[in-house]
Order: sequence, then structure tokens, then C-alpha cells
Amino acid sequence: MKPFLIAVSGGSGSGKTYLANQLINNYGNDKISLIQVDSYYKDLNHITMQEREKSNFDHPDAFDFDLLYTHIKQLENYTAIQIPSYDYTTHTRNNKTTQIIKTPIILLEGIFSMYYKKIRKITDLKVYLDTSETVRKKRRIVRDKKSRGRTHKSIIKQYTETVYPMYQEFVEPLMKYSDLIIKENSINSNGIYILNDCINSILDKNL
Repeated sequence: MKPFLIAVSGGSGSGKTYLANQLINNYGNDKISLIQVDSYYKDLNHITMQEREKSNFDHPDAFDFDLLYTHIKQLENYTAIQIPSYDYTTHTRNNKTTQIIKTPIILLEGIFSMYYKKIRKITDLKVYLDTSETVRKKRRIVRDKKSRGRTHKSIIKQYTETVYPMYQEFVEPLMKYSDLIIKENSINSNGIYILNDCINSILDKNL
């Protein structure tokens, strides 16, 4: 059987990574492979740092969807892939890669996991996390300070100028393609139960 592809989308800070990690912790790496769309940011090594910092990293054009699609198709054909590693401080890819092999379920996580039409067409279940802007913004500030070493001022500037406008233009409209909408990503929500039932059903078929 070809892997069952689940896309998890939603705005920055909606809880996508948290949900993905919870699912993998619950079911194991031998059952679910995780691909993060953020790993497929385009390598900007060919332009100056000053030019890189002017780039809009919240726009779909910042991502290499063709490579992502190729990797997903390779997994479907039982071919292991090497996921690129992206350095957020230099906006370039480094030499590290993460090998992913075929598992019963592939989890594609990222704000644009449902954006690229060719990927959307081969996605079996599209999940959208509908989380309030207040919560998403707070989480974004905490994450960027902690894991990306950014200042509060720079985070707010980016959020105001690109993150939220791009969310409104490109990410929020993806909700119309979703098969399942999960509100606030509560572990006790009906949407989480539905998602787990779906995963259990897929895994049962692969036994």
C-alpha cells in the first residue's frame, strides 16, 4: 500500500508542530514519518545577507515545492529521501540532512502543506488547525525569542508586515480545502478524536 498522506496546516503558532510531535510520540517513528514544509525553504546562498533579510519568508514563493513533491513521490515508491536542513540565521541550507523512509503514514506539517496544488491532489487527509490570532501571535513571539534568538521588536515587525498579511492572503483560505478542522488544538476536542480514529484505521489496514 502507498503511504497515507496527512497534511496539517494552519497559521504560524496554531499548534501544528505540537500536534505532529504528539502523534509521533503516540504512534512511533515506525508508523508515521514527519516532513516539515519549513525544511524546504529555498536556499538563498546565491544572494547577499542584506538581500536575504529583505525576503518575505511567509510567502509561498519562499518554498521549494517541486523538491517537496518529488520527495513525497519517492517515498510512495519505497525510496528513502534526504530532507534538507535549513539555517534560519543565514537563510541557507546546510550540509545536514535527515533520512526518511516509507512508513504507513506520512505527516506533512507546515503553513503551506495544502497550498501547492500537485501536493494537495495526492493528499489523503487535509487537517487545518483553526487557532485564534491572539494565541498564535503569543506563541510566535515565544518561539522566535527562544529558538531563533530574535528580539521582541523584530518579531513584532515581521508579524505585522508579513506574517499576518500572508496568513490572511494565503493560509486562511486553505481552510476551504480541509477535510477536518480542529479548533484551538485541544487534546480533548472532537477533531482530535476523529484524527486518531483515522490513523488507527489506516494502521490496522497495514498490519
